Amino acid sequence: MPHPKWSVDLAAACASHTSGMMLKFEGVPDTTNFSVSPGRVPSGLNAVEVVRLIREGVEAFTAEYDQCGTALAAPENSPSEKKNTVIRVRRSRSLSVDRS
Repeated sequence: MPHPKWSVDLAAACASHTSGMMLKFEGVPDTTNFSVSPGRVPSGLNAVEVVRLIREGVEAFTAEYDQCGTALAAPENSPSEKKNTVIRVRRSRSLSVDRS
């Protein structure tokens, strides 16, 4: 569904609405590591209107990402793409002999 009142900047991972609302995104849409943080929220909006705008902004960002964002996505910017580093420490058994 097109959202003509939303302007999406994939490189900056943000979206802005004509009302002045700004949203900042992290991660890759449709993964467990995707989040949105409202930046600027226009005064005078009730909670229902704010939630509606956030939902529309997420839809607009996701649609833009699905259309051309995979080419811009860098693995190092995406928490879902980071590899977990496991460090294992092994202690060797040592036998000490008291020769007193």
